[in-house]
Amino acid sequence: MVIKFKDAQNLPLGAMVDPAQILQSMEFASYLYNENPRDSSVRYFHMFAASGDFFVLPMNSMELDAIKTLDSCRVGEPPMEMMQYDDSLNGYFKIFSKEKMEWFPVRFETNTDFMQLHMIQAVFDEDKNLIKLDTLQTGNADILKGNFWKIFFQQF
Repeated sequence: MVIKFKDAQNLPLGAMVDPAQILQSMEFASYLYNENPRDSSVRYFHMFAASGDFFVLPMNSMELDAIKTLDSCRVGEPPMEMMQYDDSLNGYFKIFSKEKMEWFPVRFETNTDFMQLHMIQAVFDEDKNLIKLDTLQTGNADILKGNFWKIFFQQF
């Protein structure tokens, strides 16, 4: 979900603002939702990039399974156990137009599975009508699970 605050630049910095004024200034964009209504999994993304008039949202081949998420919370399992890397799923990118306040109706799919860690920047090339992405990508999500716990336990 994307929300735009109309006239946000006119709100006084550091001052208390009336909550009603904030609510009245909110403009909601079109929603981005799971295209298959029977699929309860959610694609994982770590961050997005902004480029002039666009937001670029990378959807990895890693999913958060809703049932596993609820069960992991119930029994106190680590958050990483809720994530499933599926090498049969291609990654894809969704692009949002800030001007129109809506998602492009198409998704831009990768040729293979995809695990993006950090989006560095996105630059729009107006001459080529092309968004160029600088991003940090890993082979798969196994490195996340292994290194997360290795580093975590070194802290204690």
